[in-house]
Amino acid sequence: MKVFLLVGGILLIITGAILAVMTFGAAFMMPPKYAATASVLSSAATPGAVAAEVQKLQSKEILTQVATNLDLPKRWGAKHQEGTLPLPMVWNLLKLGLKVTSAENSSLIQIRVTSDSPQEAADIANQTVEAYRAGARTAQILEKAMPVPRAVFPNKPKTLALGCGLGALLGLLGAALVMAFIKSPRHAPN
Repeated sequence: MKVFLLVGGILLIITGAILAVMTFGAAFMMPPKYAATASVLSSAATPGAVAAEVQKLQSKEILTQVATNLDLPKRWGAKHQEGTLPLPMVWNLLKLGLKVTSAENSSLIQIRVTSDSPQEAADIANQTVEAYRAGARTAQILEKAMPVPRAVFPNKPKTLALGCGLGALLGLLGAALVMAFIKSPRHAPN
């Protein structure tokens, strides 16, 4: 039992230190992601109709227009050194960074795009709204997306606080086990 206290304590201290160092490294090595949001007011009157408009904003028809207007197959292909990307791959990449939501009991629809560039996130959000409005002429653009230079991921302060805090907690627990080992009697009483 005494050996368990010592070995377990040392392992927890080491694990805590490794976790803190890895969290610090990960927070600064992960590529940043930026977000931009555009808002549109749909002419849909019922919640079901608004939900259909949300789906339409994520459709291949809209995504194809966005990809074509922004020349994403070539731009993203060059960025990944792949030549021109096939359209289905571009659709998937667009869908990964696209989040379309509607406010409850409202015709307000928000298009949030995340990307590795603030300008690209804003361009994709705005182009999505423009492509949607071209098909739904009664839709009204309430707010165009603006490039926001602050990354939304990784949240470095939160990641560092969580990782270092958890590392410190493990380290303290390990130290408590080591102290319990040190304070324990060397020989069991008869």
